Amino acid sequence: MSHVLITTDGSDLALSAARAAFAIVPTPEKVTILAISEATPELVSDGGGIEGPTMTPAEVDKVITDGNRHADSALLGLSVLVPQGVPVDRILEHGDPGATICMVAEHIGADVIVIGSHGKNWIKRVLLGSVSEYVVHHAKCPVLVVPAPRDREDAPAHEAAATN
Repeated sequence: MSHVLITTDGSDLALSAARAAFAIVPTPEKVTILAISEATPELVSDGGGIEGPTMTPAEVDKVITDGNRHADSALLGLSVLVPQGVPVDRILEHGDPGATICMVAEHIGADVIVIGSHGKNWIKRVLLGSVSEYVVHHAKCPVLVVPAPRDREDAPAHEAAATN
């Protein structure tokens, strides 16, 4: 596995997933770090129906700018974990996280995707969806799913990673 795609949302879970990736692949040939902002003009301003948008253009711009700032910070925060000498690309995308991760992985030719899992129970996954589950089922390369630390204590080692 030479090209590792690591996803981040700036959380401790994303940092934990990156650490796990570098424990398994200590010197990848290349690392791409991906942050996704779900704040898009359509998503942020939608919801007004016949009455029109629920946010002003200035409010939409602020939400998008804040989302981009958070994503940029997440990209930089995870970058410090990449082993020295390994080339790093940082990508900020907008849109649906699961589909975007799969699209980027295919586009860059990633050999493995690394993603954290918040450990939602079955009901929450059904109702809310799970980005990591989506990626495991739709990615065209192997996927390393690193569970949240509290979930790792109870889970057998073989459940820590799922591959496609």
